[in-house]
Amino acid sequence: MTKKRIIILTIFSTILILSNIYSGYINVFTEGLFKSYLFQTEKAEFEFWTMPSKGRNIEMMELQFEDFKEQNPEYSDLELHRTFSRNPLKFWNWFDYLANDRYQYKYQNKISQAFEQPLDINEIETAFIKAGPNFQESDLNDPKRSIPFEYIEQITNEMNTNNEYECNMNIRYDLPDEIWNRIPNIYKQMDGWLGFGKDGKGEKGIPYWFSYIEEEKSISASVEPSGLHFCANMEYSEWIQWKTKFKNLATKTLGFKVGEIEEGEVGYEIEWMQ
Repeated sequence: MTKKRIIILTIFSTILILSNIYSGYINVFTEGLFKSYLFQTEKAEFEFWTMPSKGRNIEMMELQFEDFKEQNPEYSDLELHRTFSRNPLKFWNWFDYLANDRYQYKYQNKISQAFEQPLDINEIETAFIKAGPNFQESDLNDPKRSIPFEYIEQITNEMNTNNEYECNMNIRYDLPDEIWNRIPNIYKQMDGWLGFGKDGKGEKGIPYWFSYIEEEKSISASVEPSGLHFCANMEYSEWIQWKTKFKNLATKTLGFKVGEIEEGEVGYEIEWMQ
């Protein structure tokens, strides 16, 4: 082996080893701090989102899965599968792919759950209208403010039965302090406001609504490279109403259009109001 090949092999090996040692830091910048992983049974009779950074780990999932099978004996033979695959191009995760328990589960494509009960379309539409600016009771009978059935149907098809939801608002971490200083006032005006986590209640510095316990009806938020990230555990119609109200209030308070990039509501560039 020539000296040049030895040098190249040494450099490659060093990069590979160091990147896997510090893969956690790399993933924070590439995927965000609160990365989540979805596990499902074969037909999505049971599903669970793990979020290691917030304590929702494999052990918690297995305990809840065992409880589920005890309460539903007809599903006692079910097995959990991961719905996320290994990406060989992310070489800094190679050790994690081999050693982490989450990758020891068999892989299957994500399954969209069906509803156990028909959805109340009128309730969904009412929640949207009530979340709009300057809402009045008379608006519920105003055909101009009704929502096309096709849009509601699309939304309901995307719901799931476990009532756990996430979204990213385009309130970026690199916005000036003048903007971020207004955020707490928006938090306080939202329904269910409890405060920031402290003294053993929730995570320190994290804003909470309704409950500090994730398994209960709750909402929490954190600042990620992708924006202001919300995690919610509540009825879907209430979640839609809550986050729509937040967008409207934030838009008015911050001076730019606030929305979800992933949903096509806003672009990557901030749209400042005139």
